[in-house]
Amino acid sequence: MTLLHRTDPLPDPDAPPLQLHVAAHDQSRVEWICTVPLAPPGVTQNYQVTFEFEIPDAIWVPHDAWQRYQVRTRLTSPPLRQQRQTPTVGDPRDGLRMRALSVAQALRVTGRAPVKLLMDAQRRDGTLRAAESTEAIAGLHAALGHVVTLRVWLAAQSANNDASLQREKLLADEYVSGHVLLLLTRLRAALHARHTHKPRLMAGASQDVLDALSAALRAEHGHRQATDMHPAAPHSPAEVEAYVNRAAQLKKHFQQALFLDVTAFMLDERLRNWIAATMAMVAAVFYFAWQISVLNAVTTGATTVSLALAALVGALVYAAKDRIKEVGRSWLAEKLKHTYADRIARLRLQARMDPQRSEFVLARETITVQKYLAADRVNPELGVTTAVFRLRIRERLRHTGLAQLHAQGLLGLKHVFRYDLSPLLAKLDDHEKHVPVLGPNGLTLRSASRVYLLPVIVRLSRQEPDGDRELLCVRGQLVLRGRKLVRFSPQLHRAPAATAQESG
Repeated sequence: MTLLHRTDPLPDPDAPPLQLHVAAHDQSRVEWICTVPLAPPGVTQNYQVTFEFEIPDAIWVPHDAWQRYQVRTRLTSPPLRQQRQTPTVGDPRDGLRMRALSVAQALRVTGRAPVKLLMDAQRRDGTLRAAESTEAIAGLHAALGHVVTLRVWLAAQSANNDASLQREKLLADEYVSGHVLLLLTRLRAALHARHTHKPRLMAGASQDVLDALSAALRAEHGHRQATDMHPAAPHSPAEVEAYVNRAAQLKKHFQQALFLDVTAFMLDERLRNWIAATMAMVAAVFYFAWQISVLNAVTTGATTVSLALAALVGALVYAAKDRIKEVGRSWLAEKLKHTYADRIARLRLQARMDPQRSEFVLARETITVQKYLAADRVNPELGVTTAVFRLRIRERLRHTGLAQLHAQGLLGLKHVFRYDLSPLLAKLDDHEKHVPVLGPNGLTLRSASRVYLLPVIVRLSRQEPDGDRELLCVRGQLVLRGRKLVRFSPQLHRAPAATAQESG
């Protein structure tokens, strides 16, 4: 009898699932975020993220793609259950930040259930039933329970005269309070009935949920005032802006504990001298071989004509040598780009997390721009007649699981990619067009601006012994209007059935 053994370790149940998200980050940058679970200690995993989008020749502008491309990699927030079981090690301020990040993550995860419940009621018939209202309120209280537990834990900490640690406790409380307000905002927005001219609550028992939200907001505002956190006043735009800026600063402060230190370099710059020397040697061999051949021909019969011919041939050979060196250098650099990468990035743990600053991730990045002819969009039967540029960004990621990360409850990696479309936006037609519309009162004019749709496809795959295996794929279009990136409109988001292996 043959016993079958599983060769790969079982994934941690607290590890984040594979995720791939595409969105418009702001009015000029598109963003795609990839989350992968951390490999078990000592195990190496290889992933590849590919982003492609097509740009019509009419709006294409030559630009340096590397100047417009940005990537940041960080560890995902530790799960709250794992964080409670993990003893605090290292700087206690970092332990506070990790605990606050865990609670914020628990708020997001627990708050998804009541938000989804309200959204489902909207899509169904726009009426919230009594049982659904009770369930939504229970979900709200479950999410807020994580915050209560954190504040009890903060109050129970032994007194410490370290002013920096005391300051970090206040910041952790304020950071989590901001996530409470964010959850209340999402729930309040989900209570609005859709497809109406004026915002109004859904029919049914939605008032009960609104009362629970108002009570939670009053309690949170009371806590903020008692701890000297300044809530945003309803009729003060300056205070609302100050609150938004403060929330952004707190987010960066706490997530900074999860980011990795990066050392990146362009491969062709690092190998430029070696490539030039290699192709110079090849060209020199060619030149000397022809030179010897010409000299042998001259020695057999040295005449004025043969000397002139030798000089001419020598000049041609010398020119050919120079071209061989330049063309060969470009060819070899392009070959390295396609087979390996344009840029290499090495990511290490911060010294605060690991004094050894262990190398954790190796990223190989490649950007290619290709012009080709595509089918006519209005009448494809005309054939390939439309000039299109395809910009392709490929990120190959290799990471090895580290025991110290698992010991701290850090179980996932989040890669955040952004690309700035500003060079292309400058060529968009932003003039408003007037369109005649026949209405009840006769002819009227409607104004509209030109909309540009750029097809996008993002893939996440993993390298396996039998080849690359696609895990997630997102397709859609970037919507550009008025020299702005408006949104990303998804068309397809599929996860192959093979990903069932990820759940163990």
